[in-house]
Amino acid sequence: MNLDVFDYKEPTCPLCSGKEFYDYDPSAQQGSIPVPQIIQKIDDTLNREEYESAKRILYYWLEEAQSLRDLRGQLAMYSELMGLHRKNGEKEQALSAAEHGLKLIDALDIGHLVSTATVFINAATVYKAFDLAEQSIPLYEKAEAVYRANLEENDVLFGALYNNMGLALADLERNEEALVRFEKALRVMSVSPERGLEKAITHLNIADLFFDDDEKCSAEIEKAYALLTDETVKQDTYYAFVCKKCAPAFSAHGYFLMAKEIQQRADKIYAGT
Repeated sequence: MNLDVFDYKEPTCPLCSGKEFYDYDPSAQQGSIPVPQIIQKIDDTLNREEYESAKRILYYWLEEAQSLRDLRGQLAMYSELMGLHRKNGEKEQALSAAEHGLKLIDALDIGHLVSTATVFINAATVYKAFDLAEQSIPLYEKAEAVYRANLEENDVLFGALYNNMGLALADLERNEEALVRFEKALRVMSVSPERGLEKAITHLNIADLFFDDDEKCSAEIEKAYALLTDETVKQDTYYAFVCKKCAPAFSAHGYFLMAKEIQQRADKIYAGT
């Protein structure tokens, strides 16, 4: 009588079905979390500035992804947590999320993907936010290399990259290099008329570089204000978010009436949501 291996092989997972009944791999992925739906929920929550709620949602789904051994799902959650902890000024948690995210990229061997470049940027922005700008530059450079290999040179994703990289270079007092990045960002965003809000942020970044040059600084401030008060811009929660973010920059340069107007625009929208 011929014996089949399964006549005597002991099950490794009695509660499993199929192949895993005998050959259960404890490291194998058991499922996936619904990342697109989670991200949409997080975006809606953050637009209402409900940061603690967003945090609870992210950590809930992070635990779910871990229990399912869903590495890509974990990476998506850590990427979101980088930004959330950074905005809340939570240094240790933000740096931990960045570290975990970068390790997952290596484990998955996906450093060449455009979606991964976003994680590089998020991690770099964390380092920049907590006075580690020197560590952020290599990550921005990785993201730039991925974009150049996969995207058209005027893709809008370059705009955000150049803006963030410019800020890190400015922190390191590499102002000429920073200005080059900001100008690149403006060129990219000029291709898309709907990018007026992002252009306003860039003009304010350039104004900071020209802090000691009143004429150049004033010109950048005026450009930013014109873009933010353009009545053709959609007056939604994202607009309110950008206005709230930009208002202190006008005050920092002594443009208090402009700052008040921009802040009031944000407050009006938030009051109605």
